[in-house]
Amino acid sequence: ARFKPIHFDEANVGRRIKSTKKKLCWRFELDGKEHVIDFYISRLSGKRTILLNGDIKHKTKHAGIGVTYPIKLNRDIFLIV
Repeated sequence: ARFKPIHFDEANVGRRIKSTKKKLCWRFELDGKEHVIDFYISRLSGKRTILLNGDIKHKTKHAGIGVTYPIKLNRDIFLIV
């Protein structure tokens, strides 16, 4: 199989008040290589930051229902909805 999910985690990671920022983390294997997508969501400012293997791939203050974030990895595109 080309894609194999390994782990998902969700944590409150706000600096002073933990519940003000959420981190979603997906760990998966694609074509035999392990990758990590981290998605940070600030409940106060509305900022969204997506990292792929530690590199920022998307950063925005736009939030709302139905927003889709495409993340390109080699020839594949992952959609975070």
